[in-house]
Amino acid sequence: MQLRERNEKRRSLWWRIVMGASTAIILFVLGCFVVNSINGNPLEGEWVSEEKNYYMVINDEGMTVNGNFDGQDLEFKLNYSLDKKQKLITIKGDVEEYGYVASAWTTEETSDAAGTASVTFSYSLGRKTLTLIDREYGVEFVFTRK
Repeated sequence: MQLRERNEKRRSLWWRIVMGASTAIILFVLGCFVVNSINGNPLEGEWVSEEKNYYMVINDEGMTVNGNFDGQDLEFKLNYSLDKKQKLITIKGDVEEYGYVASAWTTEETSDAAGTASVTFSYSLGRKTLTLIDREYGVEFVFTRK
């Protein structure tokens, strides 16, 4: 009888230890997901647009856009700023470095003295799709996550 009581107490102790450790691990993982969703960049990753033949990589250092522009395969390294509350992405590039492609963005409001052009898009993020909508003209670019 005493042996059963000791074994039951021991099992109960180990059960509480295992359940406590499991709960702590689950709470830690859940906390990591919450912090990442609040602080993370929702647009980060590799995106492909099959209709326009663009390939875009977005990360913390900036964005790289590869595509066929007027029959030429070009690659651009651009800077961007992201406003998650208003769901806006502002893409900035050097007019001199990117020639006619960046100059198409340039207007009096979007170019500055340093020759930088910028364009602002509203973005909509689906499960595996990213839609960039030009706020001024309403042109849409649809990308699929690679």
